[in-house]
Amino acid sequence: MLKPRTVLNACGLLMIIHAIMWIPISGQNVDTLAPNISDEASILLDKTDELVAFFNLLFAVMIIGSSFLETNAARFMTKIVSICMGFFAAFALYHIIGYPEGHGPPIILPIIFGLLQIWSGYVGFLVAD
Repeated sequence: MLKPRTVLNACGLLMIIHAIMWIPISGQNVDTLAPNISDEASILLDKTDELVAFFNLLFAVMIIGSSFLETNAARFMTKIVSICMGFFAAFALYHIIGYPEGHGPPIILPIIFGLLQIWSGYVGFLVAD
């Protein structure tokens, strides 16, 4: 639990799950939020959702791939992941507040990203080899 490799693999796996979960919900809220939206705008939103899912998948591959680095490099990557998870948590919370009620990210999202930030930060910054 306190090895960089474990943290990196767990964070990467959760990002893969997030990407896979994102694809089926792409564009589902469009009709509810904007019932008179044009076809072009709907396509744009769908493509943006696909891009988000693809970004999550690529980020996950990078994280999991970095778990195979030697210990010092993996620890450094764990520190970077901690910082990124902090940004993800803040960004998710920002969008929960900014979206119309019931249409933003689920409240669990910044909590998960925040816990991953704490865990990866603890392992990356505080746990000795």
